[in-house]
Parts: sequence; C-alpha cells; structure tokens
Amino acid sequence: MTPLPGVAEVDVDFAKKLATCKVDKEKFDVDNAIATLKKEDYPATQVQ
Repeated sequence: MTPLPGVAEVDVDFAKKLATCKVDKEKFDVDNAIATLKKEDYPATQVQ
C-alpha cells in the first residue's frame, strides 16, 4: 500500500488489530484514507 498524503505517523497494535494514525489536518483526506483501506480489505472508521 502506498503512503497516504498527510499521514505523519502510524502505530499498529497487532494483538488488538488496531492502527492509530497521526495526521496533518491540512493535507489528510479521511474519506480517501477510508476508501483506500477498504480497497485493501482493511476496515476503517474515523475516531477523534
């Protein structure tokens, strides 16, 4: 998977099956990220 614009950092907890991302709000498009992850068979939701 190619890097998404605006993603500054990603932390993955494999045991919990959870990834947390820190993003640059000016460059990051949450809808694009969710769609991209869905295409790769990774379910995603936005949490604030």
